[in-house]
Amino acid sequence: MAENLEMNTPDISRYQDDEISLIDLWLTLVKRKSLVLGITAFMLVAGTVLAFLKPPKYEYRTSVEIGSRIVADKSVAIEQPENTLAKVQESYVPAVLLAYGRANGDEVLEIKSRIPKNSEIVILTAKGTEEEGVTLTTLLNEIIERLKNDHQRIISTLKAELDIRRRNLENQLASLDDQAELIEADKVRLKERAELIKAQIADLQRLVDSTEAQYKRAVAKPGNEANAMTLLLLDSEARATRSKLADLQERLQIVLARDADQLAKQTADIQRKQSEIKDHIAKVELEMTNFHETRAVVQPMQSLEPVGVGKKAILALALFGGLFMGVFAAFIADFLAKAKEQLAVTQNAGAEP
Repeated sequence: MAENLEMNTPDISRYQDDEISLIDLWLTLVKRKSLVLGITAFMLVAGTVLAFLKPPKYEYRTSVEIGSRIVADKSVAIEQPENTLAKVQESYVPAVLLAYGRANGDEVLEIKSRIPKNSEIVILTAKGTEEEGVTLTTLLNEIIERLKNDHQRIISTLKAELDIRRRNLENQLASLDDQAELIEADKVRLKERAELIKAQIADLQRLVDSTEAQYKRAVAKPGNEANAMTLLLLDSEARATRSKLADLQERLQIVLARDADQLAKQTADIQRKQSEIKDHIAKVELEMTNFHETRAVVQPMQSLEPVGVGKKAILALALFGGLFMGVFAAFIADFLAKAKEQLAVTQNAGAEP
């Protein structure tokens, strides 16, 4: 009974031994310092080898300015920058890298693209060693050429549309020229009619004068029936002649003058329309001659300094990583040693009668 009670009683000293203190941790590290130093040295050596054997990487960069044109006296990109960036990211870069990958096996390269905010400049970047510099430069130039060719297609389409607009405007201008020629011909005919009416007025005026002279002479003669009849006839003829004369003068001074004013107004309207159309043609021609093609602002170039993790950073990471792994390995080794001792004590206790 006493033996069972003794076996079921918790071993307080064992629980006390399981408590961890900073002194115990330090003693463990001191005890396993060779393991800690060995792992740290190994990682430091490995990091040193990696730092000096790994070739430095450089950034290869180029900038491409999206082409522009003049619209309403303002410079406008021939394509929205967002559309251009989508083409570069989703089409040109994958296509170029895929073609290169097929030709060169499993070699993997990466090219990134972006457009700064409120900008029309596409930035292309790639990272690689100096040996990869020629390849990356070639790939960047190929992407630029694909973008330039696509934008050249857009420019050709826009120029064709502008050329159609210009021809339509020129046709309208030619039609106005024809109308102006007809109006000038009407002016000539109107002038001829005016001269004709003036001649008729002059003839009628002479007839009126002659009739009045005859009337005066008839009045001066002694009165008789024949003379009275002559006076009546002369008076009637004079009235009819004056009426015709008044009609001709009205046509000359009112009708023909009104027609002349209408022709002058039509001429002014045509000249105004011609001026407006010429301005439109000038603007279209300005737009046609003010296309700026997509171009590389700078050719792909290598950065002056290596990019990415440098040698000092690799050595620092190796040192701290080695210390961490050494400390962790020391605690694991100490734990396994204590577990082995505890297992041996348990087995010995169980073997006693």
